[in-house]
Amino acid sequence: MICSHLSHRLKNRSIDKQWINILVNFGTVRYDKQGSMSYHFDRKAIGRMISAYGQDFVNKNLSTLRKLYLVERIDSDKIVTVAYKTKRVKRN
Repeated sequence: MICSHLSHRLKNRSIDKQWINILVNFGTVRYDKQGSMSYHFDRKAIGRMISAYGQDFVNKNLSTLRKLYLVERIDSDKIVTVAYKTKRVKRN
């Protein structure tokens, strides 16, 4: 579900709406303890995209794909934000 806040963020950050669908369908999900989940592209997600879209499409958009992430609320299924990563995500 796209709300007004999200549409402003997409416009401000020059993110195409097609990336939201690709993130949700192929991205890797991480849950946090505050009731939200984030989608991002890692090696496995990019491998799934290669099998669906082909190597040329992924190579053309790889720099954008690696930086993109999406945050969604679990309880309401609303997308909170979509942004580009500027720092490396540390895992436990």
